[in-house]
Amino acid sequence: MKKNLLILFFILNSNIFSTDFLPIFRISYDFNLGYTYGVGLCISNSVKGGAYSGIYTIYNYNRSKNKTGSNISLGFQGGYAPFSAGYAINRMLINKDDNQTDIFWGLEVNPHVIILHGKVGIMSKNYKELMNKKNYKFNFSKGLGFF
Repeated sequence: MKKNLLILFFILNSNIFSTDFLPIFRISYDFNLGYTYGVGLCISNSVKGGAYSGIYTIYNYNRSKNKTGSNISLGFQGGYAPFSAGYAINRMLINKDDNQTDIFWGLEVNPHVIILHGKVGIMSKNYKELMNKKNYKFNFSKGLGFF
């Protein structure tokens, strides 16, 4: 009984009831993957004054004839309702013609203005050889999205 009361006390005193689950939908042109479709989720807390901040993840994919691949990002997002930005760690898979896949890991920044969004980042193919310029690839995209 004491354990249940303690759990109830922590739940009532936490801000779990002010947590928002915001869906993320995006259609964009990625300069590495081509046209991509994305779906994700942002778990955020509203802050006084209408701002929000939280964590997010989004999965972008492309299944066209010319280029195939995917990108998954996990990071932090925040801002005011029509304007927000995020920064994240991402992993991009780029499928080649010879049934091989290149895997890139990197950092990205995502600005959002109303329904427009962008992505700028840098990725590395091999973390063991960080000084080799051939392992790096820029990560750019632009498009339309909701949150």
